Amino acid sequence: MRQHTRYVAVICTVLAVLLVCSACRQQSLSSSAASFDKVVQPYRFNFLRWELAAFTGSNNPFTVYPAADIYDTGSVLRYIDLANEQSSLEHETLAAAAEGKAPTQAQADVLAALRNERQTLEPLVERIVAAQVTTVFQEAGIYTPLDRYLHLGSTFPRIWFKLDDLPHLLVVSPRDRIESAYEAMLLQELDAATTTALENQIAGLGASGLVVPLGGFGATYPSFVSSDGDLRFILHAVSEEWLHQYLAFTPLGFRYVLDLTHIKPDYAVATMNETLASMISEEIAERVITRFYDLPQANGRAAIAASAETFDFNHEMRQIRLHVDELLANGQVDEAEAYMAERQLYLAQHGYYIRKLNQAYFAFYGTYADAPTSVDPIGDALRALRVRSDSLSTFLNTAVTLRSKEQLFNLVSAN
Repeated sequence: MRQHTRYVAVICTVLAVLLVCSACRQQSLSSSAASFDKVVQPYRFNFLRWELAAFTGSNNPFTVYPAADIYDTGSVLRYIDLANEQSSLEHETLAAAAEGKAPTQAQADVLAALRNERQTLEPLVERIVAAQVTTVFQEAGIYTPLDRYLHLGSTFPRIWFKLDDLPHLLVVSPRDRIESAYEAMLLQELDAATTTALENQIAGLGASGLVVPLGGFGATYPSFVSSDGDLRFILHAVSEEWLHQYLAFTPLGFRYVLDLTHIKPDYAVATMNETLASMISEEIAERVITRFYDLPQANGRAAIAASAETFDFNHEMRQIRLHVDELLANGQVDEAEAYMAERQLYLAQHGYYIRKLNQAYFAFYGTYADAPTSVDPIGDALRALRVRSDSLSTFLNTAVTLRSKEQLFNLVSAN
């Protein structure tokens, strides 16, 4: 009972912090941001409604559930298989609908059965995965944001997430530079026509806009994780979103909160947070795979390496970003946009389809300094720090004390 009460207190604390941050953000809206806000208002995602549903739904913190069997990998893999079957059948029915053919009753019955089995399994899978990720974080010596001072032996915040269809995110960047100037969470169900119309309205206001799908979102408690990903993706997303909650209680993460709420914008701090969380969660996900699942190592990288002889996507994206930065720095905005449109077609010819390549695209994906869309040296510096750290926990405990990119660079150069 004492442990249950502690978890409830943790949830209430985190939720209160998020509500205060949200209120601060609303008070800090500039006039241009208010114009964007007006555009997205009909499509804005209702966080309060979702939180209430989470707190009263499955796995809510006020109900005692049986302890999850962390070795019940069969239920998790069955859930992934069901998701793949459902997705495949939904694509078939959509393709048939495009040809004017209605889905058969047999297809409708199979879809209903798949959805029902997934919904039945979902709460159990959430508990199993949360327990597995918690175990691996603890085995790595990562428990709470106070780890660098003392070891409490329990995980804070508790890893709690919901598998769901994620909201979309609207990212707005100025046209003359790459910078995330405004972001808004949008409804889970947005069709292509609505997405395009929103982006065009943002363009009409003189900015670059992009609606992007999300794989996870940690600014809610529980965190959001897409229910459509494969196992490795889900493990990575669960780990990464929990890390963002963990980091919020550290010097580095708190500065990210100030950036997100526009109290003290700092793109470098945002990049450090996103890159750090991505790097660590990738390691944790692979450790969970090794610890609990008899699966091969990530084959996505092998596929990329195999195709690198003919086309190096990472190299191409970095070259595109560098040239766009150069054009924008010279005030050649129209030329930069024409260049990105041409490169988008070029990438598609090589099998890499990007729906819209613009300033907002780089503003969003560029915050991950370990991604090809970023040319930020923060990624190299964090990788160097990881190599010099004798453990994952040492790396994290060192990184969370950083308050600026200059401090990171000085730390790396000193070693």
